[in-house]
Amino acid sequence: MSLSLLLPRPGVAALLTSWPDEPCGYEREAGALDRVITAESIDHYIGTGCVPADEIAVASYGAAPHPDRHRTAGRTDPAKLRRLYEDGHTIRLGNLQRVVPFLADVSRGIQRETGFSNYSHAFVTPPGRQGLLSTTEPSRGRICCVTAADAACAIPNL
Repeated sequence: MSLSLLLPRPGVAALLTSWPDEPCGYEREAGALDRVITAESIDHYIGTGCVPADEIAVASYGAAPHPDRHRTAGRTDPAKLRRLYEDGHTIRLGNLQRVVPFLADVSRGIQRETGFSNYSHAFVTPPGRQGLLSTTEPSRGRICCVTAADAACAIPNL
């Protein structure tokens, strides 16, 4: 059951029986998701250039540089992306369920369980910086995995 990778048993039961009309939080034990999707694995995606350039967004304090700042010849340039991160930008790696087989399986499982499509984005912000201004998506679930010093946050959206 893919939802059980994201939520504890009471959270899965609640989500499958009624859609919440206000935010709710659950804590769960670490599991397969936490072993596969880590700050290190997300950092590796930044360093390899495997995420398609059109699925990457960059921002610093709400301002986004031109997309060519992380591309060369229309493709993801890992050195440029790393420089933007080191300069304090938040990096959003979008639709990881399209390029990470484990997340593709999780995404398909959640769609089977809920009947709803979903996607997984990872947001990585250097410690002490703010890339995005506040955002609200009340119709979406949000699962956060925050590392020490708020150095990274992976947010799959349902």
